[in-house]
This record gives sequence, structure tokens and C-alpha cells, in this order.
Amino acid sequence: MTAGVPETTPLSGAGTEILAAITDAAFLAKGVVAGLQTGDATLTALAGLTWSAGSQALVFTGVDTVGLATVGQSAGNILNKAAGDALYQPLDGTLTAMAGVTTAADKLIYATGADAFATTDLTAFARTLLDDANAGAARTTLGLGSSAVKDTGTSGNTVPLLDGANTWSGAQTFSALVTLENYAFDADQITPSAGAATVNCASGNANFFYATAAGAVTWTFSNPPASGTVYEFTLELTNGGAGAQTWPASVKWHTPGGTAPTLKTTGVDVLTFYSRDGGTTWRGFHGGGRSD
Repeated sequence: MTAGVPETTPLSGAGTEILAAITDAAFLAKGVVAGLQTGDATLTALAGLTWSAGSQALVFTGVDTVGLATVGQSAGNILNKAAGDALYQPLDGTLTAMAGVTTAADKLIYATGADAFATTDLTAFARTLLDDANAGAARTTLGLGSSAVKDTGTSGNTVPLLDGANTWSGAQTFSALVTLENYAFDADQITPSAGAATVNCASGNANFFYATAAGAVTWTFSNPPASGTVYEFTLELTNGGAGAQTWPASVKWHTPGGTAPTLKTTGVDVLTFYSRDGGTTWRGFHGGGRSD
């Protein structure tokens, strides 16, 4: 280097291109040099990003302010199809139709046709039935008793039909006044055997009995209702005077003299008995006798 003499350095490559551009009359008009990008704030912001492996997208948060976001990993970022399929329900006509139904409290959605839906009431009480595991639990919820599982009928283990004739196989207890119209009951025949006969108060039609005495008969009254229940029966006895009739010792006769009545040898006598103490005492009445 010589004092007072400027030092020079030869130019080559890009340096000669820049110098040539500077001397180019069109430089100011072009504003660019071959191989270089005009200065731009947006591009400068992009150049400042640090990219990493994976699926990333540019996210602008302001003017010339940009960042990077990983896509396909969370709700809202579905540029990755597989991740989007996992996050969202594919379009479906049934679901679209259901989405159009207006819901409210105590309402149930039901189908009215293909991909068509409406609502109906579903009360709190109805829901107590829906959660029942079986018919028995549902009957309990409804407060139904054992009759709910019985068939209707006119006899046997059924619920009676009150608009028809019924056959009762057991004793019936009524706690209020009973009015009977046009009623009838069957007659039970008693056939004395070996000089003995039994009036079974528990027989199927235990209110009217009839018998024919061929001689002496010892009578027994069995199975009366418990004390506190009045039970009465009528005995139509034919030829009762053909032999001695021995009545239970519990019979108290309401006849003149309080003794057993004299019965027809040939003919019919009508006798009535009742007890209110379970057969401890029977009250006996003679309705009279006839020869025919």
C-alpha cells in the first residue's frame, strides 16, 4: 500500500454483477438486482420462522406477523385427514335430521319415518317405568296387586266377571249389607248309612239338605263356621217318624215343651237349624209336617 494512493481490490462474481447493476440506468426503475429479492416485511417475517419436522401450517396473527401451528393434532386443526376423521363425525342424514329436532325437558325423540324425527312427552313417572327390569317390577311401580296377573272368568282361580253367573269355590265374606235379587241355591242329598247321617256344613251347597229315613238315624252336624258367624241350614226329612231320630246334644229345640218334634211316619217334615257359636249350640225349629 502506497501512502496517499487509494488501495483497490479486484471484484469478481456477484460483486461485478452488483456494480454492473448500480451502473445500470434502469436500476432505480427495476429496484432489483439479478439473484436478489426486493425487501418485503411479510417475507422477512416468514424468513424468521424456525420450521421443524411434522405437519405445520402458517398462522397469521397480525399484519406481517406470522407463526407456525401443528395441524391434525387437536380440535380445529384438521388439515391432517386421518386426525380430522377421528375428531369429527362424517356427514350422516339421520344425524342431520335429529340435529334439526327442537328438544325440551321431559321430551322423547322418536322416528316418524326414514330420517324423520319428532318429540313426544316423556314424564318423570313414565321414566320410572322405563327403568324397570321386568314386568314384575313394572307392576310394583304401578301399584298393582296379584289380581293383575289373573285371568277373568266365572269360576276357579280367576277374577270374577260381575256381569255373568259365577261359581264360588270358597267362603265369601261381605263386610256390608248384601242385597240379593232372584237368587237360588242347590240342594244336597244325604243318604243315611248304617243308621247314621252327617250334615256337612262345609259342603259345596251347605244350606239345604234333604234325606229319607228308612229307620232310626243318628245325626251329626259337622264343620260349622267359626264362632261369630251365623250359619243356618234347612233339612227336608222324609219319613222321619219311621224310626227314632237322634239329634246332636247341642241342639236346643224351639218347640212347645222344648223337645224334639214328632215327625211324620209317612210324609215330609221341614226342620231348620242355626248356630252362631261354631256349633256349640244349635237352635232347632220344626216348620211342620205334611203327608204329601
